[in-house]
Amino acid sequence: MTADITTTDTPQCEVCGSAGAVLHERASDYLFGAPGVWRYRRCHRCRLVWQDPMVTAADVGRLYASYYTHAKPPETGTGMARRLYRAAQRGYLGNTFGYPVEHWLHRVLGALLSLHPGRRVDADFLAQYLPASARGRLLDVGCGHGEMLAQMRDLGWSAQGIEPDARAVDVARARGFHVALGTVFTAEVPSASFDAITLSHVIEHVHRPIETLRRCRELLAPGGALVAITPNADSWGHRTFGAAWRGLEPPRHLQVFSRDALAAAAEAAGFDTVHVRVTIRNARGIWDASRAIQDAFHRGEARAVIPPPTARAEVWQAAEWCRSLVIPDVGEELVLVARRGA
Repeated sequence: MTADITTTDTPQCEVCGSAGAVLHERASDYLFGAPGVWRYRRCHRCRLVWQDPMVTAADVGRLYASYYTHAKPPETGTGMARRLYRAAQRGYLGNTFGYPVEHWLHRVLGALLSLHPGRRVDADFLAQYLPASARGRLLDVGCGHGEMLAQMRDLGWSAQGIEPDARAVDVARARGFHVALGTVFTAEVPSASFDAITLSHVIEHVHRPIETLRRCRELLAPGGALVAITPNADSWGHRTFGAAWRGLEPPRHLQVFSRDALAAAAEAAGFDTVHVRVTIRNARGIWDASRAIQDAFHRGEARAVIPPPTARAEVWQAAEWCRSLVIPDVGEELVLVARRGA
């Protein structure tokens, strides 16, 4: 908490209304330098983790002053290894989701890629778990600088976005995307007109998650699908690193969902079918970032320096995958796929 940012007491779980015990007493932003020290609670019933007191909607924009969505994404390289990896990803998307593949060799590479659990879930993320047969109008809520819009457009979707951060909207529009400034409640977008809506690491940032999901359902055409991807409050990373866990991201993450909490929120929003899965995607990055945050705390430094990808992070992801075979809920990400009835 900080005297410069207004907050409101939030003693009850947003999803089920239950009380919660204090989980993290003094969480700080070691990544982007937002001010304040923040407290998080965990729900006794659905295991939602939430910020209490919670920053108000009037001041939440101040927490994103130096956020990563203000810059155009860096180029990923065009070397031979990178081209082969992209071909393998495209082959995997063809084999798994039915997207077009330019050459049979890409399908072979995609089959090989599918043998690696970490690379497989990275490729799933590229398509937002959506099959090619569903292609049509797609709305990316909280689209940031437009990286997901670029991925989905490349796969043949007619993609547009909504983003509340004006600086991020400017970056996305400069890349040629149609992006509305605002939220699903304020932006002018037609109801019942999208075949798919994606919220990639968004639902944890909003004040009214159930109402946000309910409004997204209204924007979907009959039979349309919503995909929400978010950190998992029950992950191995959270259990290991505590308040230094990268997925907590204080104070911008207002709540962090468990599998049960996310499913309950989607059901409360009125979706006809709801499925939540847990994946190990992001485990490598979570390990490196969380270790850096933990080290910065112990050294008394204000900011963490995230290192380049490390071999230890690869080992961590492999270990998390093995652990997930026994304890399914320990993966770093939740993936909600919810559908509006036809």
